[in-house]
Order: sequence, then structure tokens, then C-alpha cells
Amino acid sequence: ILVAAKGNHNEETTASTATSPMDETVLEPDEMVLEPDETALERNETVLDSGTTSFTNITVPTQSTISPTTATPTTKDPTSSPSADPTDRPSSWPSTSPTNHPSTIPSSIPSNAPIDPFFFGDLSVTNDELGIEVSAGLSVALIATAGKRVSYSNGQESEERFHELLDGAGIVPLKDGGYVYVSNSERGDRKGGVYGLYFDKHGNITDYKALLEKTTWNCGGGLTPWNTWISCEEYSDGQCWQIDPDPSGQNHDSPKETKLGGKGGTYESVAVDNRTPERPIFFVTEDLSDGALRRVEVNGSGWNSLHQDVATSFLRILDNSRFEWTVDEDDGKDSAEEYYPNSEGISFHEEEGKLYFMAKTTKTMIILDLDNLTYKSETTGKKFYGDGSFSAQPDQSIFGPRRKHMYFTEDGGSSPGVYARLGSTGTYYTMFQGISKEYDGDETAGVALSPDGKKFIAGIQRAGVLFEFSRDDGLPFE
Repeated sequence: ILVAAKGNHNEETTASTATSPMDETVLEPDEMVLEPDETALERNETVLDSGTTSFTNITVPTQSTISPTTATPTTKDPTSSPSADPTDRPSSWPSTSPTNHPSTIPSSIPSNAPIDPFFFGDLSVTNDELGIEVSAGLSVALIATAGKRVSYSNGQESEERFHELLDGAGIVPLKDGGYVYVSNSERGDRKGGVYGLYFDKHGNITDYKALLEKTTWNCGGGLTPWNTWISCEEYSDGQCWQIDPDPSGQNHDSPKETKLGGKGGTYESVAVDNRTPERPIFFVTEDLSDGALRRVEVNGSGWNSLHQDVATSFLRILDNSRFEWTVDEDDGKDSAEEYYPNSEGISFHEEEGKLYFMAKTTKTMIILDLDNLTYKSETTGKKFYGDGSFSAQPDQSIFGPRRKHMYFTEDGGSSPGVYARLGSTGTYYTMFQGISKEYDGDETAGVALSPDGKKFIAGIQRAGVLFEFSRDDGLPFE
């Protein structure tokens, strides 16, 4: 099912009044400004207040570039009849009246503006069949449904039915140019696991199969620098498992419990600081009111590094916007209960050296500057532009390929959606949201981007639907 959407940017600005117990770093609602997509500026276009683009690459001559005539003018009395022929001399004053007819002569220089400029937040397209509202300029397809066999591009179907309770996900590139969408199943009682949806280099679905089975409440996770997936179990004795989804990989058939989870916990998501590749640092969130953020330093790189001794410490928030890492887990738990209860999605921004993670119950995003040991926080969705409302709990998060936007899933609410945050301003926009009654109280999950950034995959968990989005202008998400 494909839906193409086109439209102009919505001018209405709204803001939530949600508050956080932590210091806010965002602008107040009355300080908000419209922040259109910066790619328009990069294309040397003019962004209008309405959010539309004008063609600015046409060269308009000025008087200084037109050669003056050498003929000597003569003085005549004015006549009541217009002259038969137009003058070939430019007027010394601009006209204040518009022309009656548009020019039929095309510009000699073509505009490089896209036909359909894309901005988040204009939910002018409703797909009644899928029960969602989508930002104008996006197309969407339903690619899998829980309990049903997956359709392949060659007309065949998967042997296994698509898993129930889809959750955290990532995309791993394959050596043949294809990629695999790795997706958790958050079922309990050892009925959970991890599954792979395989695509060829053209983005066609070619396979679907189980990658990890007989685990419990596989919630979030994260990708490693060596293209494996870490799946986190979210129950009291949960662990973090490493999976190699590449069929040609040495460990493809041997998923293994890592050292990231220590003695066990209610783990959620994983991010990694790989600026020192020989000693990468992993961060693991725990979805408990006193779940301390774990910092795990490993020795070496590659599959085996996560299955040998590691050094673990825990986040402790201090006064005056500072923090430290402590080996005392109880200190970390106390700090979590006060400052960041029920931590969820987590992402690392390598260029900034900053770690972003969500405190779900307080609807707070905490930003740790890992080099300076300082932090900031903001209420998610407070600075909001356009249609929709990011009013429920923030959950998983990923950065786009250029780190221009961060994308969020939402847990709960009457219309759970996926939202984008523009990093340069901290403004939030809606990408899509569920409007069908069957989505009421559900959660969005499984956000991931194809290697070229042109396919965005996300789903709605209990409804069991998985969508693939693309931009109508053919450009990648950012």
C-alpha cells in the first residue's frame, strides 16, 4: 500500500506546558520561531514565512549592468495615445503595478528547487486504511503485520509469520549491498527473541527469519561498531545479547550473552562511544525508577570484546549541572531515582561528544557532555512546531545519518507517533501519528534507517504493523 503526500508547511505554532523537575534548557514557548528544513538554505533558496520556497537562481539585471543608449533624447509634448512600439530603454523607476499577463518566456537558468519541498509537521495527509496521519511529502507502505507471513519481492512468502510485540530495532548493512532490519520481540516467558527482515541492494524484501529465540521481554538494544546487534531483556534478571545478523558472519548462528548486563537487570537500550576504537565505551539504560545508567568500558574491538572482562561504572548526577561516574551502583541508583527514573532510549553524537538519553516518566531528555562532565536537560516536545503533539512518554531514539535530526518513538497516548527533533534549534516536529482507535494507548517502536538514509522503518507495537517511509523528493532523511 503506497500513499504519496504533498503539501505546504503549516504555520500554526503550538507548545506543551509540560514541566520537568530538572533544569530546563529550552526556550519558552513565546520565544519559538519557525525553523524550516535547512536543506532549503543549503540549496541557495529563499525560505518564505509560509514555509514555501521561491526560485532565486534567476539573474535579474540592474541598471548598472545595462549599457546606456548613446542617442540624444528629444523633447515632445505628451500624447493621449500610447506609442505604437515599446521603448527599448529601461525605466528609471520600478513600476508599482503588477503585469497583467505572466511571461511566456522561460528562464534561461533552471531552478534547482525541488518540486515538492519536504518539511516535518504538516499532517495534511490521512491514510484511512493504515489509520495514520503522515507529514506531507512522505510516502508510506505497510511491509509486515504480526501473525502474517511476510511477502517477498519475488512473489513468495516467508515460512515464519512476522513476530508479535515488535520493539527495538536497527539496520545492519550486508556485504552484498543489501541490509537487514533487526527487530526485537517483547514477549515474556522465554517467548521473546530477535528476528531479521532482509532486503537486497534495491530495497526489496528477500527473507525473514529468527536470529535469537527463547529469551524474555526483548525491549530495546543498539548497534555495535562491528555491525552486530545488542538485544536487551527487560526483566529483573535480564541480560544483553549479541547477535550477528549477517548470514556470512562467523557468529551468525551463535548469538551470545554479553558482559554488558553484569548480574542482570531490567535493561532497555544501548549506545556506544567509539572515538577510541581499541577501547569502545558502551552505555546501557535500565527501565526502573532507580535504574542506574551503566558505563561499560571493554578491551579491544569486535565480537569477543563483549564476552570478556569489562570495567563498569554508573552515572551520578551532581549539583551545578555536573556529573561523575562512580563504581558504587547504590550511588547510581539514588541518583537515577532523583534525576533520571526509568531511562529508555539512548544515542551518542560522535561529533559533539555528547550522550542523549530519555527519562520516561518525567518526559525528560538528558544530554551528557562526556568530555567536560557537564549535562543539560529538556522536556521532550516542549518546543513544538506544526501538527500533532508529542505529549506522552519518550521511548527509543536514533540520530539521522547527518545527525541533523533525532527521531523519537512515543509510549502511550491516544495517537502515538514518531517525532523529529531539529538539533540546531531543539524544535520538535511530527513525522507521523496513529489516529485509529486501535492505536489508542499503544506505542511506536522499531525506528531505523536504511544505509543510504532513504528508507525509514517504524512500527506500532501491539497493533503489530510495520511501516516503511520515504521522501517524495527522493532525498535521504537527515
